[in-house]
Amino acid sequence: MSEFEIHPPSHGVEVAFEDEGVNYTKIVIIGVLGLGLFVASLFLLDDIFSLEREKEILKVDLGIPSEQLKAMHNNENSILSSYKLLDPDKAVYRIPIDRAMRLVAGEAFEGAN
Repeated sequence: MSEFEIHPPSHGVEVAFEDEGVNYTKIVIIGVLGLGLFVASLFLLDDIFSLEREKEILKVDLGIPSEQLKAMHNNENSILSSYKLLDPDKAVYRIPIDRAMRLVAGEAFEGAN
């Protein structure tokens, strides 16, 4: 006999199970398919939430601008497209941005020649 002996439980209950008829391959396949389905559903949920978040961001960013924002844009446009004397002592003027770009481009062109 071996060094170790297996003794039945002392309380008189016999513990036994059948190992026959258990299809381990089927259990593993079902487990892998279940895990794959779970992972695929996580990716699907992530995509759904990402799309909803993008819709919300677009709604906020591209939604109807507030009156304060419209007023600010109108003020900026008027500043960028008008003439004004800024400092009479130094003869500093504000000119429209389009005109300023043409002058700078013309000076750069003349300097290159």
